Amino acid sequence: MDYKVICDKVRKVCPGFRESDAKKGIKEILLTDYQSETMVNVAAFFWTHNEEKFAQELLFDIFCGSSGKLYETMVYGWLIEHSIPFIPQPQIPAEDCFKKSAAHYNADGQFARESPVVFDIKQFGIGATHLKDLERFLMDEFPEYLIQVGGTLNCSSNEIEKGLLSKKADIVNEIRNQIESGEKYCIVFSPPTFKNIEIRCVPRSRGVSSCVSSLDITEWAKKNRFYSLGHSSQFCINTPYIIFYPFDQSLDPHLSNADDKDVAWQLRLLCRRMFMELPRIHDRFISEFDGKAKNGVSVASASKKVSAVVFLDVTAKHEYHSCRMWAFVNPNADNPLYSYQVHQWFKLNGAFVDDFQFDNY
Repeated sequence: MDYKVICDKVRKVCPGFRESDAKKGIKEILLTDYQSETMVNVAAFFWTHNEEKFAQELLFDIFCGSSGKLYETMVYGWLIEHSIPFIPQPQIPAEDCFKKSAAHYNADGQFARESPVVFDIKQFGIGATHLKDLERFLMDEFPEYLIQVGGTLNCSSNEIEKGLLSKKADIVNEIRNQIESGEKYCIVFSPPTFKNIEIRCVPRSRGVSSCVSSLDITEWAKKNRFYSLGHSSQFCINTPYIIFYPFDQSLDPHLSNADDKDVAWQLRLLCRRMFMELPRIHDRFISEFDGKAKNGVSVASASKKVSAVVFLDVTAKHEYHSCRMWAFVNPNADNPLYSYQVHQWFKLNGAFVDDFQFDNY
């Protein structure tokens, strides 16, 4: 999708809408019809609600390659579509978060002016996302080959970063060496730093390639129990705080293609680890996972600052009866949400909701 095309569509709704004066870095991006429509609706909404600069910057950042802003926009779009009022970009004072700098930061949004609930939006993808990124990288390096990365998906993001993505140059050299040694039909190998992953390269002239991946969701949940702490410096200390995790077919094809109940079970295992196990970890600190976090803040104390975690599939539009949203409420939160808030924002709009009421041990 082209930046100018989206801006033209916004102008049909808001004749006064202006494109950003800056043009450098703008590129085309791949969107589903639902995502491009949502982008237009969100920009138009902010433009007509006295947030003109924010609407401009949001579109510009997306078309300059900020995937984070794209998924932020998708969550805004869901909230707008369901008439859930919120304030974008509220200022969070330094004393109400775990950032080590003395400066404030701007969260992605806030519900309820009188009893504020802050939220941030972080694109979600563990394992499959990183392997797809590696596939794309390798196919750019070897365009004459079909390349697939398979094997186990029971990995943490940290494991993949250290054992696989940081070794891209070594992997490229291995493929190149095998090609130069005369292997033309099928190259199959596992990186020495990541033996449970298989990389398979087949010449495009052969037209067919396949690989197998496996996933044990209980092991996956255990290995990724610290996932949310990657941005723990932003957790609010004295205010209820929600993390939205949007994903789509591109970010996590496994979750996006899975049955609703299977997704709910997998994500429940992850959130149960976050809500029940992390509050017992007093001897590890969030600065280990987030370089922007203060020193001396334990995993146990920080984990209780998350009031709820909400996952949303933003590949396509979903009706009430097929809503692809899963909301998990932290029963051990220091700043819990009220039941009416959970029902009003999520359950009444079709989301799966689990508050672990009788499973908190």
